[in-house]
Amino acid sequence: MDFAEGQKAFCFEPDPTKARVLYEARILSCFTAGSIMKKKCYKVHFLGWNNSWDRVVPETHLLPFNEDNKKLKKTLELTIRIKNNRKRKRKINEILKTYFGKKPKLESDDSGSESSENEASKETVDFDDLYRSFVESQQISLKQATEDFKKESITPKVLKFDMPARLKLKLREDSANISRKKKVASLPAKLNLLQIFSLFLESCSKNMVEDIILESLNGIRIIFDNTFSNTLLYKHERPYWEAYISDQVDPSPSVSEVRETRRSAKKRFQKSPTDDIQSHNFISTENLEELRKKKAPSTVCGCIHFLRIFTSLPQVFTSMRMSEEKQKRAVEILGNLLSFIDKNCDRFLSSENFIDYDSISCLS
Repeated sequence: MDFAEGQKAFCFEPDPTKARVLYEARILSCFTAGSIMKKKCYKVHFLGWNNSWDRVVPETHLLPFNEDNKKLKKTLELTIRIKNNRKRKRKINEILKTYFGKKPKLESDDSGSESSENEASKETVDFDDLYRSFVESQQISLKQATEDFKKESITPKVLKFDMPARLKLKLREDSANISRKKKVASLPAKLNLLQIFSLFLESCSKNMVEDIILESLNGIRIIFDNTFSNTLLYKHERPYWEAYISDQVDPSPSVSEVRETRRSAKKRFQKSPTDDIQSHNFISTENLEELRKKKAPSTVCGCIHFLRIFTSLPQVFTSMRMSEEKQKRAVEILGNLLSFIDKNCDRFLSSENFIDYDSISCLS
């Protein structure tokens, strides 16, 4: 089947060592690779992923974007829960065989028979060759590519995020709670960062949820997860965080005050998007399961931890390789996110979310 530039499609995981699941993608371009065996190939962008993950894939990796294939995508995602790699691979092959009537042929498949192996060796396209063919087909020289990068690059300048006054006040209260009152934000948060992002996406109209919004949120999630333990924790919080991720502290601390406030708040939070984060293509089920398993900060920590990142974010953005247009758009998106948090301040930043440091049994 032919796919047009800009068209949405489902793409199988390009890495043959990983589970064969489907991702939503957009076709960036089409070209023919191989001097002898002419193969139609596509450069694709995975929706919600950074541009650095764009890949060149053979036509056999793509499926039309329709309801049947959406169901197949969800069915394949369920296999991620199977821990044993061999069992998971067998289950995926069973699903695909049932769906297609036979196991679909991907370029990276290995075959059991000698004739099949010979055929596969003829059919297999090296991904480096694919990319070289792509560059040649587009007639992009190294010099031209360098010039394009220079055009896209920006002169370093400090970006500004206009944080609403109420959120600035919450950050000051956060500092006072920890340093003077010896209170820390309870872990896990009632609403973690991924859930807040999901609520933000729900608040956007469907035609507003562009790829750049998903990319920006995923980018900020990566920055948050990677900088959290080194730069976003106060001294008094660090032992609590380290105890939590090493399973030395009860996820629901046995403090009567905390239990009571959580019971009283239960109804207000029962519509929180706890298991539907991936519905917006913000993050794949496979990645979400992995993040939860390793207790990534974005799956544990809440809004108050997230707001702290804005003190260093301008410098982080300045050091990133982004075009001026993309930077402006990302700043606009994050501004909208801050406005959304400000609007829901009482829900996301309730004082009930803090507990006394001395009441945490493993730290006393």
